[in-house]
Amino acid sequence: MGFYQSKEWVELRQLVKARDKYKCQICGVSVRDKGSSQVDHIIPRKSAPSLALDINNLRTLCRPCHIKFDAARGFKDMRPIMPVDEDGYPDSWK
Repeated sequence: MGFYQSKEWVELRQLVKARDKYKCQICGVSVRDKGSSQVDHIIPRKSAPSLALDINNLRTLCRPCHIKFDAARGFKDMRPIMPVDEDGYPDSWK
């Protein structure tokens, strides 16, 4: 079982989203819908493995903001960015 499937991560992820009131900490969009939120390691796991489960090193992001931050950090991400409206819903849902 990988890190992101571990019981510790799954439980901590839920705590972070609740702490952040289910809003992206960058743009403020709601991330309550299934699959719309991603919990980000502020200092990447690769750089600081000891902070992997530190709640103070985690924040809730929407998918587009997470992709932008990963790109800024130099991570290659081939996932397409889905355009969303101001409520965080995919534009294609309108």
